[in-house]
This record gives sequence, C-alpha cells and structure tokens, in this order.
Amino acid sequence: MKNIAIIGSGDLAKQVISLIHESKQHTIYGIYDDVCKEKNVEEYKLKGGTDWVRSHYSLNYFDYICIAVGYKRFKYKNEIYHRFKNKVPLVNIIHKSCIIHSKSVIGEGILMFPNVVVDYNAVIEDNVVLNISSTISNDSKIKKNS
Repeated sequence: MKNIAIIGSGDLAKQVISLIHESKQHTIYGIYDDVCKEKNVEEYKLKGGTDWVRSHYSLNYFDYICIAVGYKRFKYKNEIYHRFKNKVPLVNIIHKSCIIHSKSVIGEGILMFPNVVVDYNAVIEDNVVLNISSTISNDSKIKKNS
C-alpha cells in the first residue's frame, strides 16, 4: 500500500477519501490546503498549506499526491498540477467498477469514480476527474487539468 497526501479539503477531497477507503489500495497520510481553516477533513489531519508538500515528500512522509480540487477552482487546480509535476508523483485513483479498454491511454493524477467507461483508443491526459458513470467514447481525448 502506498501512502497518499491529498491536496484540497472540499467536497471533492471528501469524495476522494471515500474512494480511497473503498479501494483498500492506499492509505491516506493527510491533507494539504492553502485556504482550509479546519484542523481535520473527515478523520484526517490538515498537515499545512501546499508549501509543505515538497519537503514532506522528501522526508518520505508519503509516496504520492492526489489533487482533489474541484470544478469551482480550475485555475488553482492547474497551478497546483504545474507546481508539483515531475517533482512529486501523482497517483491515479480508479474505482474498481470502471471499465478501461486496453487500447486507451491514461495519464497520471486521474480520479475515476464508479462506473466510468473509457472506450477503445480514448486518451485521458493528466490531472483529470471523471465523475460517476462518465463514458469516454472511442477515439476521444480529455485534455489535462479537466
């Protein structure tokens, strides 16, 4: 099991926590967020702002980050992605009910919620959230940071 740090503390982060718990493939180290005023998100401690992510990663506190910043903050999500790309590994969290064709291409930092279908030759670039029951048809491309 790999230890995950989640960036974000809103509704999407809470959904991601649930997705990680259900998968039983990872553990959660904690939450990083620049605007959260709470000490905990669900049962996980707020470890600090995103300024702490790289130093905590270098100290082996966690193995991957998960960017759980929702649709209302696309610009911030994009900034976080570019800030940590190639510096801290991004984890893919994919629900067990998802169907992904073997000829599709999946980037890093992908969140796939239950019943997502990624069809033949589809491309999902980095840092994409596919919500419940999304279908990505053959030969489609979802650009990064979506």
